Amino acid sequence: MAHSTLGMAVSRSLGPCSARFRVASGLALVAAVGGAAFASGCSSGTGSQSVATPSPALPSFAAVAAAVRPEIALIQTPTGIGSGVVVDAQGDVVTNAHVVAGGGPYTVQLGTSAVAQQATLLGEFAPDDLAVLRITGAKNLKPAKIGGAGSLRVGDWVLAIGNPLGLTNTVTVGVVSALGREVSEPATSTAPSAVLPDSIQTSAAINPGNSGGALVNLAGQVVGITTLGASGTLNSGAVITGIGFAIPSTIVNDITGQIIRYGRVVDSHRAALGLSGSSLANSAGAPVGVAVEAVTPGGPAAKAGILVGDLVTAVAGTPTPTAERLAEVLADQQPGKRVQVQLKDSTGSARTVNVVLGTLPS
Repeated sequence: MAHSTLGMAVSRSLGPCSARFRVASGLALVAAVGGAAFASGCSSGTGSQSVATPSPALPSFAAVAAAVRPEIALIQTPTGIGSGVVVDAQGDVVTNAHVVAGGGPYTVQLGTSAVAQQATLLGEFAPDDLAVLRITGAKNLKPAKIGGAGSLRVGDWVLAIGNPLGLTNTVTVGVVSALGREVSEPATSTAPSAVLPDSIQTSAAINPGNSGGALVNLAGQVVGITTLGASGTLNSGAVITGIGFAIPSTIVNDITGQIIRYGRVVDSHRAALGLSGSSLANSAGAPVGVAVEAVTPGGPAAKAGILVGDLVTAVAGTPTPTAERLAEVLADQQPGKRVQVQLKDSTGSARTVNVVLGTLPS
């Protein structure tokens, strides 16, 4: 049975050189040649020539990259590599929680240095896939400008800067493909499954090792922390490309600020039922719900009368056949909201209870 701690509305992501990225080999590179025709703009009768209005000049990608690359770090752990972004002058670096999930020791190499420095884990919050490392003895670092996610539009240019496959300070370019994507991530040997409910989707290439790096707008702001990329082929043989995701700067600033100040997250802003359970399947192997294995004393589920042994089949009118689906449903809810939870007891009898959702603890 797939196990999940459903006191959490989980959210996590892909990472450094980890199994969560599936890199396809032998993919063909195809040059896309457009069939556009360019008109001369000449008028046959008068000999006059129309002049197209020039487009506004874009900031130089090179200038943006040069300004931000010193703020990007290469993070090495015993289990792999990842990226990070300097958030303050005292040496705090934000990265993905799954990058540090296997434990230390951790070393951090800044974009302006060839020397790797020791770092300690200040804190992490797995549901938002964020963690903060502090470089030992760091002084006078240049922090990145983390912000701007709220003003992003679909189609805006962005740069992804990180360390894919250990290739330090690599820059890729794309656009914002979509906003507010909900991304579910599978568990690994070191990190549980999770749900990122408000991700930025981008066409900028994101590969293993980019995890924890920067997604940057043309104003030089880190609008997101890159966390997940899709690659490989579908069953049909179609190649997957140009799909990556980042955690928006609004969440990054909130969560990292709490970790730096308190050493943990004191307000997750995420809804929780206050129970843990596992996916349950019927004799035919079809998922039928989440079997409750533990209920937090005094928590939302306990107050509503949910018991160990109950089967959660739906929340807020949405079926929850698996623990992963229950986590996704909770990720769309807010703490304090009253929702209906549909249950079956050990005899198969169905009932519905009202639950006032709690807040996911750190």
